[in-house]
Amino acid sequence: MKHVPADYANHIARILLTIPPASEIAVSGLYGGWSVPIDDSAIYQLMDDIGVSIQPPYLSRIWVRYRGWVLISVGLVLLFIGYHFRVNYLVHVRSAQLRNEVDQHEQTAKQLEKETNQLYKAQRILLSGELASGVAHELNQPLMAIGTYASGGRKRLTRSELGREQLIQMLEKIEQQTLNASQIIQRMRDFMKVHNNETEFVSIKTLLSNTLLIFQHTFKHQNIQLKSDIDDVSIELDPVLIQQVFANLIQNSIDALKDTPVDERAISIHTHYNDALLTVVFTDNGCGISDKQLKQLFMPFQSSKEAGLGLGMVICKRIIEAHNGSIEAIQQTCGTRFVITFPRDINKE
Repeated sequence: MKHVPADYANHIARILLTIPPASEIAVSGLYGGWSVPIDDSAIYQLMDDIGVSIQPPYLSRIWVRYRGWVLISVGLVLLFIGYHFRVNYLVHVRSAQLRNEVDQHEQTAKQLEKETNQLYKAQRILLSGELASGVAHELNQPLMAIGTYASGGRKRLTRSELGREQLIQMLEKIEQQTLNASQIIQRMRDFMKVHNNETEFVSIKTLLSNTLLIFQHTFKHQNIQLKSDIDDVSIELDPVLIQQVFANLIQNSIDALKDTPVDERAISIHTHYNDALLTVVFTDNGCGISDKQLKQLFMPFQSSKEAGLGLGMVICKRIIEAHNGSIEAIQQTCGTRFVITFPRDINKE
């Protein structure tokens, strides 16, 4: 029987098999001794009838035989489930960290863009300060004309010497001078307006012409000869920022001409283009640029001007590169040349 220890059962079997037929036990028990049965089916049938099993059930035997592998498999499954939950937890934690980092990067990018725009605006205001003297002189002309026409008209009206037609002509001249002053102020307002990060197709000739209007009085007052050969080609760019670059380069050329003889001062601007590129070249015959200045030209806080911050050319380079373009300064025998190159399609670039 299965509940009997094997050693004990074997010991009993050996004793029974060694009883001789003539022994007192065999005689009193009325049997001739013990031996191995030839057919033990009746024994199995008897044990089935009384509900006693010699061998354990099939599933029990399978369990005893393979329980080691089953336990190993269950352990591996539990380990895999635990690993799966751990990986999911780590993925969840890392995803939360990445989302937080992305949010921080977006906030940093917005802050950087905001500060960059403030830097561009500050540089435009600084440049406008350098232009203030020229603008004041340019405004002085229409204002003086308005004052002259008004004063003369008042005197002639007092003496009753002003007829209706003459009055109309005088008022038209005052109106025209007022419009001129308004245009001068509007040009400066456009130059200093808030930048909205928008690109559009702009005529490079129109953009340069509007920029040159800001320096109109300065060219005349300092006897600077302007030579221009500008193609009327349109290109997609940010007009506010590119005008800022053009104005900064023109102002630098004007500053470089201070020590040049009055009758020799000249600035030239010309463009050329093909299907892929647009090139704008600014050239002056001023004091030029030294090797040291050339190396430090696009480094921040390096300026040859006494009151300069050393950010103008750095900002120009950043603006041009934001349009996927390039800017280069070239030394000349007399003066400096700046070459700006734009791709005709900044989106493809």
